[in-house]
Amino acid sequence: NGREALLTDTVGFIQKLPHQLVAAFRATLEEISYADMLLHVVDASSPLLQEQSDAVLQVVTELELSNKPLITVFNKIDQIDDPEQISDLLLQKDSVAISAKENIGLDRLLQEIEKVLDSQTVDTELLIPYNDTGIISQLYDCAVVHNVDYQDEAIHVKVSLTPELVKRYSIYITG
Repeated sequence: NGREALLTDTVGFIQKLPHQLVAAFRATLEEISYADMLLHVVDASSPLLQEQSDAVLQVVTELELSNKPLITVFNKIDQIDDPEQISDLLLQKDSVAISAKENIGLDRLLQEIEKVLDSQTVDTELLIPYNDTGIISQLYDCAVVHNVDYQDEAIHVKVSLTPELVKRYSIYITG
């Protein structure tokens, strides 16, 4: 819906990694603690789908990140001939089926991402003094601005903010 998002990729999981490698990757994986959401990308065509998925979820649990919103993305559905198999995958809560290669299901994935991001925002009304008009451009960069109304005494802005941004702009919040 016009918002910007930063996506990063962690290292792919290989089952039964030597302990030293797991320790080396842990620092990389701990970066996901700063994420607003997790996209768990699973190779839907893999015969080891369940084992690989379980390995990832186990590490997410070990890193104490199970409370983060998580969307399971079943990729490579273009390699699955049985539509019922795809339907079975989608029985999993908060999951989508895509083919990155064939550009299938990407709109649905974006909708799910937007839904999670929307659930993490608060609709707020701000009153920005004319001597702080630079705040308006900041809001367009970091939030969803719904309406800007230039009134006599100040600029009235209806905006959706994350809790972090609510704190940053709290002096401008009306009511």
